[in-house]
Amino acid sequence: MIIDHQKIALNNRLIFETITCKAEHIFNFELMDGAFFIYVNQGYHIAISPNEIIDEPEGNLGISVGKSLILKAFPNKDSQEYPVLINRINRNIVANTFGNKLPISANHLKKEHSRDMFTGNTCVISKNYVDGIMHFFNNKHIVTGDIADLKMKEILFLLLNSKKANEVAALLEHFVNKRTAGFKEVIETHILNEISLNQLAQLYSVN
Repeated sequence: MIIDHQKIALNNRLIFETITCKAEHIFNFELMDGAFFIYVNQGYHIAISPNEIIDEPEGNLGISVGKSLILKAFPNKDSQEYPVLINRINRNIVANTFGNKLPISANHLKKEHSRDMFTGNTCVISKNYVDGIMHFFNNKHIVTGDIADLKMKEILFLLLNSKKANEVAALLEHFVNKRTAGFKEVIETHILNEISLNQLAQLYSVN
């Protein structure tokens, strides 16, 4: 059961949204060849995209790209709530910021990342980023296109300086160049997973 759903949109384009549910729930998102950054505040979810399945624990930031996304959400055992923040990324922002070459810090593997993104541990950097976005939901009047673009660029640069920089760069490169999973790849990825035919159809759709 969804108990709260807030959205921030600019020029009829949804940018940020928060969703809170009190029980296990399945969300079906049409990304429309877009990208999501998703931060799990409490509980966890299983993110099912056309080419992979990822368990995202509490306090973790994940990214999904492609045409569609299925989230199986599970509330925190203590609070009995699953609140999540979703940041929708604009392909043009990525392309205009980086062009065809996504920058990766040459010494990012040598850096100390005490609580890195995508590790399953609480990440101070991503939490601070999320807290900044959450502030906008109480002050929607201050959100402009320039601010939204800056927040998108901020998270991109943070991720490209994380331990997963190579993986993030590859994912974003596919995103910018509109490379999506084919039917064979979708079937091979999910043939042994417990998802329905309707969900398979959602993950692969011919436009």
